[in-house]
Amino acid sequence: MIEITAQKKYGERVVLDVEKLRFVEGEVYAIIGTNGSGKSTLLEAIAGTLKVKGSVRGVEGKDVAYMPQKSYAFSMSVLSNVTAPCPLFRLPAERAKAKRLLKQMGLHHLARKNASRLSGGETQRVALARMLVAPHDYLILDEPSASMDVESTLISEEVLKDYLERTGCALIFATHSMAQARRLSDKVVFLDGGKVIEMGYTDEVLDNPKDDRTKAFLDNFAR
Repeated sequence: MIEITAQKKYGERVVLDVEKLRFVEGEVYAIIGTNGSGKSTLLEAIAGTLKVKGSVRGVEGKDVAYMPQKSYAFSMSVLSNVTAPCPLFRLPAERAKAKRLLKQMGLHHLARKNASRLSGGETQRVALARMLVAPHDYLILDEPSASMDVESTLISEEVLKDYLERTGCALIFATHSMAQARRLSDKVVFLDGGKVIEMGYTDEVLDNPKDDRTKAFLDNFAR
């Protein structure tokens, strides 16, 4: 289990202020909120890519993989991008696994293409495949399908679900899509002003929010 107590300020502006926020292995958490609510800051704090005041417990000895909001690809083939994290990528079995993953993601026809020439949605799928080629304890994904079209999003979600089922990995992801939160997550965390306003099972929070701020946020999506 990861437990985070953290505060982050930029000048006098507080962008994150959470206390004993817990994420359990094997569960899927959707982080929702408006732009500037602290979603990305929270994910970066958990992943250890951003210094914050406080502590992140439970990550010691765990494999935590982080995919930022702006995905990137190395200037090499798509297949080489996917196999890059694997130390045994030269072995036929490992390359075969990467090729199967590319096929699942609908990217097999691009395997030999230089990944630096891909579209935004394709780059995002390659970045996700690069993470899923290896086992992890926690996946931290910031808007993992923001640049994808609807079909690519649904395909990627199915691949992600299969990975989570096989590995028992926990997933913590930020999203602006309430539909995606419903499809993927067990629990939802609603942030506002860097604070946790509401947290609970996905259907309970999205269908029967307890806090007026959560209700107002969800009402805006319903319009």
